[in-house]
Amino acid sequence: MPLVDDIKKIVEKSLNAPSGSNSQPWKFKITENMLEILAFPEYDHPVLNYNNRGTWIAHGALIENITISARTAGYDTEVKVFPNFPDIKTSALIYFKATTPENDVLQEAIKNRCTNRKPYNFTPLSINQKNDLLNILNEEQRARVIIVEDKKKIEELCKLLCINEVVTLENKKLHELFFKEILWQEKLALAGKSGLYLPTMELAKPKQLALRLVKSWTIMNFLNKLGFAKLIAKDNAKVFGTAPFMGAILATDDERGFIEAGRIMERIWLKATEMKLSFHLIAGILFFWQALKDAIIKTNLEQSGHVFLIENTYTEIKNIFGNPSDIIALTFRVGFSKNPTSLSYKKSIEHFLI
Repeated sequence: MPLVDDIKKIVEKSLNAPSGSNSQPWKFKITENMLEILAFPEYDHPVLNYNNRGTWIAHGALIENITISARTAGYDTEVKVFPNFPDIKTSALIYFKATTPENDVLQEAIKNRCTNRKPYNFTPLSINQKNDLLNILNEEQRARVIIVEDKKKIEELCKLLCINEVVTLENKKLHELFFKEILWQEKLALAGKSGLYLPTMELAKPKQLALRLVKSWTIMNFLNKLGFAKLIAKDNAKVFGTAPFMGAILATDDERGFIEAGRIMERIWLKATEMKLSFHLIAGILFFWQALKDAIIKTNLEQSGHVFLIENTYTEIKNIFGNPSDIIALTFRVGFSKNPTSLSYKKSIEHFLI
C-alpha cells in the first residue's frame, strides 16, 4: 500500500484532538513520506486566541495523536515544528519511516477522549494513579506540570478560574460570542460544526432553559445588575471544586512553548481516559489574561471594568501554583465521576486535505 494512504489513515485516527469550540483549525498536505500541517487560526475564537496560542495548543494535541497513531501503525515519526519560522502557516512537518508496530495503550483513548464537566467524587487518586498520569510524558517533552491536591486550594483555584464566567457574561461583545458558539441542536454537533453542544455543558434542565432566556443581552444586562453572572460563576466553582486533583501546564512565552503545552495536555488527557478517569480542561481566564496584550481587546475589557479583575485573578492563580516564571497556559481537573454527556462525530480526512 502506498505510504500516502497509510498517512491518511494515521491522521484520520488522530483527528479527535481538542480545539477551542471544536474549531479544528488545521488542514493537511501529504506528499510521499511527509505530512504538512497547516494552521487556520481564523477558525478559532477571536478573543481567546491571542497570538494564535489556542490554535497552537490544538495543533500540539493533534501532533501528539499523530505520533501515537503512527507508532501503532508501524511508523517512526520525526516532527519539525514551525520549519519555516517566522512564517507560521505551517505548524509542523512530520516525516514517517517504517518500523515494527508498537502497541500504545493511548491509541484507543484517542477516540474515547472527551470532556467531563460533571461534579467529581472527591476521592483522592492513589499514588500509583498519580504516577501513571504524570509519568506518561515523553523523554523529549519537558514536564512543565504543577499539581494541586489540597482541597481548600482546589476550591479557591476553581473560584478564580470561574471568574471567566463573570467576564464573559458581563461584557456585551463576549456575551454575544459565547452564545454564537453554543450548538442548540444535536444535528449540528453530529455534523462536527464548530461550537459547544449545550448538553455537554452538564447543566440541569432549568439552567438550560435559563440559558436560552439570557441569550438576549437586554435580559442578561438587567440580571447582571442583580449579580446573575457572579451567581453562575459561584455555582460552577462549586462543581469544579469537587475534583481531588488539579494541574497547571506551563508554557514559554512563544509559539513553540504553546505547541509543547498542547502535546503535554493531550498525553495527560489520553492517559486519564485510558485509566477511566474524568478530565476537564479550564483555561478561559488564562487566555483573557494573555489577550490583555492586545490593545483593542484590552480597551473592550476596560469598558466593562474587567482588566484589573483579570490581572488580579491571574496573579492569584499563579500564587496557588507557586508563582512559576513561565506562563500558565492551561489548567485541568482530574477525578472520578459519572459518565459525561458526550457526542461522537467524525469528519473524514478528505475534509481537511489541500
